[in-house]
Amino acid sequence: MEWFDFLGKPLAQVADKLRHSGKRYVFDPAEIDDSVENHLTIEALDESWLMTLGQDDQIEVIFLYPARGAKLPHALDPSWCRAQVRSLMGIPSRSGEPFTSLLGQTAAWDRFDGPRHSTHVEYRPDGPIAMVTLMAAEVVPGGT
Repeated sequence: MEWFDFLGKPLAQVADKLRHSGKRYVFDPAEIDDSVENHLTIEALDESWLMTLGQDDQIEVIFLYPARGAKLPHALDPSWCRAQVRSLMGIPSRSGEPFTSLLGQTAAWDRFDGPRHSTHVEYRPDGPIAMVTLMAAEVVPGGT
């Protein structure tokens, strides 16, 4: 199965294809109030990916960490810089430049929107891909 095949599927339907550590909340439910949105997640045993689950345990977002061994979609190579990614993926739908704030350095990123999903690529400060996020179209920030 390709990563995109998991998006929108209930976890129960694909769980046998994933080696994961079980469902967990992002925040301990006992430590937050109703104003905080909490999500269930599952994570690879080797920590190379993490998935967030929505209603009915449907997979909504997949975070891929190439430094931990995640295989990237679209034939992306983890060593590629932004120009190489754009050469393959085309002009991004949205992008952001790195900047420094009180919270520290933020990374450059590109988002490539499609009709069913979006691919968000975040780059390390020295250039190569740091993380790839796959999102079902329904949960993309700002819409597609």
